[in-house]
Amino acid sequence: MLVDVGKSVTHGERVQAMSEAFAGFMDGRSSLRLGRSVHCFGCGAPPRDPSQAADLATPWLVPADDGSVRIARYCATCAPGGTVGEIECAGCGDGPLLAGELAEADLLTGAVIDAWLAASGWRPVGPWCPDCDSAVHEPHRRT
Repeated sequence: MLVDVGKSVTHGERVQAMSEAFAGFMDGRSSLRLGRSVHCFGCGAPPRDPSQAADLATPWLVPADDGSVRIARYCATCAPGGTVGEIECAGCGDGPLLAGELAEADLLTGAVIDAWLAASGWRPVGPWCPDCDSAVHEPHRRT
């Protein structure tokens, strides 16, 4: 399974794709083709086994330099400590993790997270991720 970076996929699909790619890479059947470089935001290391691939498949929302938030991915060693929150889709249960000040959202950080959700196609009431939102709220939408 090749991960298409232009398509939204579930966490389980990302983990499966990365595990399959890693297995093929390790036994020489294929190169590790993930559609983009996946490295730990903390140490810069790529995944070395399926467990690390699963860790790096989990998105974290972290503060960006411009005051907004961005997605980061961490290995188990570098994952942020302290308070961890989660944005969980009401449909599939998937969503990014929040660390530190983002997990302890006040009105300011809550607004920044809401802006990221809206820009990423999430419906805030629920919340609903883009995949579940279109499947649940627009099942008969014609293209």
